[in-house]
Amino acid sequence: MSRVLVIEDQKRLQNSLRRGLEEDGYEVVSALNGEEGYYLATTQACDVLVLDLMLPGRDGLSILKDLRAHGFKKPVLILTSRDAVEDRVAGLDAGADDYLIKPFSFAELVARLRVMLREVYINSLRKKVEQPDQRQLIHTVRGIGYALRDT
Repeated sequence: MSRVLVIEDQKRLQNSLRRGLEEDGYEVVSALNGEEGYYLATTQACDVLVLDLMLPGRDGLSILKDLRAHGFKKPVLILTSRDAVEDRVAGLDAGADDYLIKPFSFAELVARLRVMLREVYINSLRKKVEQPDQRQLIHTVRGIGYALRDT
């Protein structure tokens, strides 16, 4: 079960995200403000982070920059109403892996999370089964997925 950290200040939306993600089999940890969100991101294990930009206490962009500066490697999906190209570029440049604008389709959000969690799982698997001095066993097959072969 993947663990999602949701940092979203709109209580109603946060509850909706929690309910929907839990129904899809995710474990959800959440925060309503930037300070609490940053604390949870640095103290709680998670597989992916869903981050609003406009948060009370500490904005999402500064949270993202600080997390990345301190070695946070987990995928981050920005979920925000800021839809200007400059905002999207700033978010991606700060280290976001994806950017989704509110209002959004929940099905699209979950699909984007699945995609981001796919390279996390494969990376973890590669670290477990492959040795640096041996041939690669897990191969990426564009447009299809992955293949396990000893070539």
